Amino acid sequence: MISDERLSKLSIAASVLGLLFLLFFYFFFEAKEKRVFEINENDLNSKVKMQGRIENVSLKNNVLVFDLIDLKKIKAVIFSPSKKEILIVENFDSVKVLGSVKEYRGELEIEVEEIIND
Repeated sequence: MISDERLSKLSIAASVLGLLFLLFFYFFFEAKEKRVFEINENDLNSKVKMQGRIENVSLKNNVLVFDLIDLKKIKAVIFSPSKKEILIVENFDSVKVLGSVKEYRGELEIEVEEIIND
């Protein structure tokens, strides 16, 4: 049987290791804040946060597509959007998104994972 003192030490060690893992994950996998015009092929498959003006909104086959514009434009895509996401994109002039940079038919686009409310 494990003594109370040893169990306490193991609990503290596990907590410290867990916190170190969370810090590592936060610093190395945090989405980068980027402007639309800064996105290029080097950003493929990386997570980014960006803000831009919304234009050319379309919803077809449960896929919401719109242009995100900030000096340059990039296509943004939301698969299976929620009603809230549809309302935000259709009714606001600009939006901040979190997503991954992908390539589709030779063009870079953002697969939006979340619309950020600041």
